[in-house]
Amino acid sequence: MNENYWALNTKGVKLGQHEISGASGAKDQVVVLDNGMSFALAPTKSFNAMTEVFKEAGMHCEQAQPLWGCECTQEQYNSLPDMKLNLLLNEKGEKKDITMPKSSYMYKLKQSNVCFILMTPWEYMGIGGNKNDEYWVLGDQFLHNYYSIYNFETKKIGLVESSTSRIGK
Repeated sequence: MNENYWALNTKGVKLGQHEISGASGAKDQVVVLDNGMSFALAPTKSFNAMTEVFKEAGMHCEQAQPLWGCECTQEQYNSLPDMKLNLLLNEKGEKKDITMPKSSYMYKLKQSNVCFILMTPWEYMGIGGNKNDEYWVLGDQFLHNYYSIYNFETKKIGLVESSTSRIGK
């Protein structure tokens, strides 16, 4: 647990079968949960690995302001996999995957072949912990799939899938 933020340690991040957190040389990254953010921030190397997955699926993505845009058909969008974050639960090393559905990381414009990646790459490292840690910052687009419980006494975070979640849909 990062003492400065509500954060969780990961043991890997996958987009479908593609490991995208390992792109930086280390699979372990930190996930900060920020209820005040509309979009997400991803470590640049992980973000680039994610856009490579999109490229393999035939989608062309490029930077647009403020988000990255992609050419994608409805079929390509429908075939996008969920993102899985393998979280470290405790000091015993127990882990659990949590899911970010495609609708939380990619938005498809209706009646158009345009999608927007709901994340921005960033280089900032060590925002309160180890200076070499890479951080994901996940906001509303992720958290609306979960009830989040923050225990100030034990400094623990609980995540339970919400009844309105888009996971598996």
